[in-house]
Amino acid sequence: MTDVAGSAGPLLDCAGRCHYLGTAQAMAVLNITPDSFSDGGQLWVNDRPCINAILRCGAGMVAAGAAMLDVGGESTRP
Repeated sequence: MTDVAGSAGPLLDCAGRCHYLGTAQAMAVLNITPDSFSDGGQLWVNDRPCINAILRCGAGMVAAGAAMLDVGGESTRP
């Protein structure tokens, strides 16, 4: 987290995209594991991730107002 000269507050640099942290922002969680409890495995087809479905879901989250996406790509199941 850095203050950038001329900014009104702290910025978070996420791979070259800066997010202003002076106001509350929404972050959406996109779980892409096949055993995800949140989507029931709907992002998988024939035991493989469906990239188009994942991209559509992420784009929908951004369109709904998410400033950032947290992509859950590894199961925490034992």
